[in-house]
Amino acid sequence: MIKKSLTKSSLALLLAAGFALAPLANVPAANAAPGGLCASNSEYADEDWITTLKLGSHSPITSAQGLTYKDASATSAGTFAAGTSNAIELTVNVDLTDSGGDDWDEHVFVWLDTNQNGEVDLDNEEVFTANAFTSTFTNIGADPNLRTHTFTGTFDVPANAYNGTVYGRAMLQYVGPNESPYMCNSDPDGWDPGVSAFEAGTVLDFKVNLTGGIDNPELANTGTDNSTSLVIGASLLVSGFAVLALVGRRRRKSL
Repeated sequence: MIKKSLTKSSLALLLAAGFALAPLANVPAANAAPGGLCASNSEYADEDWITTLKLGSHSPITSAQGLTYKDASATSAGTFAAGTSNAIELTVNVDLTDSGGDDWDEHVFVWLDTNQNGEVDLDNEEVFTANAFTSTFTNIGADPNLRTHTFTGTFDVPANAYNGTVYGRAMLQYVGPNESPYMCNSDPDGWDPGVSAFEAGTVLDFKVNLTGGIDNPELANTGTDNSTSLVIGASLLVSGFAVLALVGRRRRKSL
């Protein structure tokens, strides 16, 4: 079954000359993502969303229903040593009121930018992934449409991770078989390029402190932790050309 509507294609046309694009929905324009990470959010987060992410024994960071993106990097989510394995708990809630009886397949991902380059490597920097169908979730109260599930496991910090502030990203996003999640709003194959990377779920950005690894050689010459100063805007400046993209939208499916 297909959630909400059939898969469809849309034509996204961007014509600009010396002006900035409008701010992304639900993303502050001045600081779309911390640590230089790309701007990213879903189209909506009222049917499934991340509620908490807990790393190790540290206090959890939180998000809420309706937040397609949250920057939780104001405080560290914990300090971890390179070369260690640590506990992780990621809780999601769902509202199945409009599911039509479908059994949604919920996928979660967590990455750490361990080389501090401001980009998330989908394969090499993924530290946790899991999925579960909503039929296995636990009811919340008397309403059978409201359910919750906590994904548990461990995440490994590579022995060659750079010391200091490292930014991370957690996502709740449907991904089909043999497919990879959409990371950035700018992905031309995403849900609505320039506006939202994928249809439903949450993007949650955070930061941790890593020790016992290696020093970033790019920082050794300057003495500056550039991982905290990289900035990416939520608007793009395009001048003198047009961008034309045919986009295939990917809906979340259930068995």
